[in-house]
Amino acid sequence: MKKCFITLVVFFALCVQLFAQSFSLVKDYTPGAPTELIVYNGKVYFKNSDGVVGNELFVTDGTSAGTNLVKDIRPGSANGGCYAFSILNNKMYFFSGTAANGVELFESDGTNAGTVLVKDINPGAGSSGSAFFATLNGIRYFDAQDGPNGLELWRTDGTTAGTYMVKDIVPGAGSSFPANLTTVGNKIFFWAYNALSGVEMWVSDGTAAGTMLLKDIYAGVSPNTYEGTQIGNLNDVAYFAKNDGINGVELWRSDGTTAGTYMVKDISSGPTGSNPFNFIVFNNELYFIATEAGVSKLWKTNGTQAGTVALATAAGTHGNGGMSMVVFQNKLYFYGTDATHGSELWKTDGTIPGTVLVKDINPGISSSSLKNLTNIGDKIIFSATTPTAGAEPWVSNGTEMGTLQLQDIEPGVNGSNIEQFTIVGSKLFATAQTLANERDVYVINDFVALPLRFISFTAKSCTSATACLEWKTADEVQVAYFDIERSTDGVNYSKTGRVVAKNGRTNSYSFTDDIASLQHYTSVLYRIRQVDVDGKFSYSKTSSISNAALALKVFPSITNSSFTVQYNGLEKMHIVVRNNSGSTLLNKPLLMGSNTIQVQHFSAGTYLYSIVASSGDVIKTGKIVKQ
Repeated sequence: MKKCFITLVVFFALCVQLFAQSFSLVKDYTPGAPTELIVYNGKVYFKNSDGVVGNELFVTDGTSAGTNLVKDIRPGSANGGCYAFSILNNKMYFFSGTAANGVELFESDGTNAGTVLVKDINPGAGSSGSAFFATLNGIRYFDAQDGPNGLELWRTDGTTAGTYMVKDIVPGAGSSFPANLTTVGNKIFFWAYNALSGVEMWVSDGTAAGTMLLKDIYAGVSPNTYEGTQIGNLNDVAYFAKNDGINGVELWRSDGTTAGTYMVKDISSGPTGSNPFNFIVFNNELYFIATEAGVSKLWKTNGTQAGTVALATAAGTHGNGGMSMVVFQNKLYFYGTDATHGSELWKTDGTIPGTVLVKDINPGISSSSLKNLTNIGDKIIFSATTPTAGAEPWVSNGTEMGTLQLQDIEPGVNGSNIEQFTIVGSKLFATAQTLANERDVYVINDFVALPLRFISFTAKSCTSATACLEWKTADEVQVAYFDIERSTDGVNYSKTGRVVAKNGRTNSYSFTDDIASLQHYTSVLYRIRQVDVDGKFSYSKTSSISNAALALKVFPSITNSSFTVQYNGLEKMHIVVRNNSGSTLLNKPLLMGSNTIQVQHFSAGTYLYSIVASSGDVIKTGKIVKQ
């Protein structure tokens, strides 16, 4: 009974912890409808309207005061629009429109003055437009229309001169309609059309000569359709769905050569095809959804026919419904389906026994319509629909008990239809709609558990018998304590102390270690073992101190002109030589290695030397006799 009570306490504590954090409206921009959220220099930029300007570039830092219009690109209430965002060479690039130039390529550094037209690709009021882009070696590749050459493959380095067409695939005013540009290895893969082959997979290295048809997979002129809207990347090999005219739409792969472009497996025999989609890499295999014998299943492949297998159980099959999948804590989470629970949250470890339902969020055969699965470090967040709350934000730690509705933003059955989860540091942004405010940007501060960072860690000699350790951390969340471990051989470490964690945003720690018993070792190594409340741990870098007394040798003790100080330690030292009256005759820093101390100008007699550390501690003393 006691154990059950404790379990319930832990469960309700978890619920309280999750429900204690909730989204709040950043700023009401009625009748705005923010979209295209992108993170740039620690802030979120997005397209929105405030009722005065049309859809333009806005920015938020998560506060109302820090949420503002960046630039009214098309002045007045007309829409400039901002879309196809990407980050290139620490600038934002996107397409937006003006009355004079049409829709063209812009760049922005996040300021009004720094938001400028890159190039009027289609001169005058005509628009160049764009829908797809990919980045390779600091160059952004995209589809654009310049007028005379139709819609073709372009590139930009952010300068006017560096923005030009890569290749006119369909010469003249005709268009090749490049689509789904994806970086794989050192090439850009994309779909394109020409009159001889129809729509096929093309590849480009960024040059006209290196932009070519991979293979005429559908012999002759293929149907002018894009069978796969996504191109997967596993170990620098492209994976995509394609119809060869015989086997239907199946899984293909390409290494960028004609010979290396072939069908992986005919999953669904015959002309119907399996229609694979939703590619994601997990544990060095490519996972996707495909249909076999009319049943949608979760599949995985290592790139070989034999290694392409379905993950199904006796309970049913696991489809995806076009929603996303996400990797979290060494499991793959996805929108799965079976005959008993409908479509709900599932997870897999890559094995059939390990492919299981996480939680039936909408009990029974009805589905919860999961969307936007997002890994935020210590949990995943997503949108799920229930009959009582509609589509609202949910969180999960991967267990049934830990899968809970986070918040009912729009009370009642309508739901907030939350989407576009975007992480900036510890803040989680999203867009949601309510009857009162329509769609706006929302934020939860300090929601994302950032991994602890060791900002610094140093170990140094305090005295000949003690070592002083200092370290600084950032973003401590659920950290229990720090164990101080030391070693005299660099291999075997043992705990020498423990410090309780503060769990603040930034923290400073110190620890003094007694090394009196280690005087016969020339060096001592230290590391910090950070332990979380759940038992997980990680290590800092290693820092060492030298036993300076053993690292020092002074010879000879009787001399006519000089003596030598051999120093093999790391700590800064200096030597002080005094006469019998205590007057300082020499004070000189020591370098690592051999140091020659000249005394030929001293009078004959006995002199005292002290070797002093930067801390002021005297490490070694002795006498030198000048003859």
